[in-house]
Amino acid sequence: MNREEWLGQAVDLLRSEFASQAVEVPAKVLVSCSFAKDRNKKVEGSCFNPTASADAETVQITVSPIVVDTTKVLGILVHELCHACLPTGTGHKAPFKRLGVAMGLAGKPK
Repeated sequence: MNREEWLGQAVDLLRSEFASQAVEVPAKVLVSCSFAKDRNKKVEGSCFNPTASADAETVQITVSPIVVDTTKVLGILVHELCHACLPTGTGHKAPFKRLGVAMGLAGKPK
């Protein structure tokens, strides 16, 4: 299994965890490994809303290929899925923080 397959399976398994918080993960989520647009920034993950996809329905999440610790990769994925589940423009404001904490994330969202 390659990393992107693993990430896709993780999304499927996390759906029930988000559902337990009364939050629905979008039906179409594509996770890939890639660098941030500006490689000088230390961006480990990103979430692109469906308007950025060709079909206007798929949320696209990226995780940096530099991150190899599976626990950290999973944390990045949960962080990005929180963005995917909340309205566009929420950023790291209170609703994001509440969902992140409920999903087990700790520390300042960044």
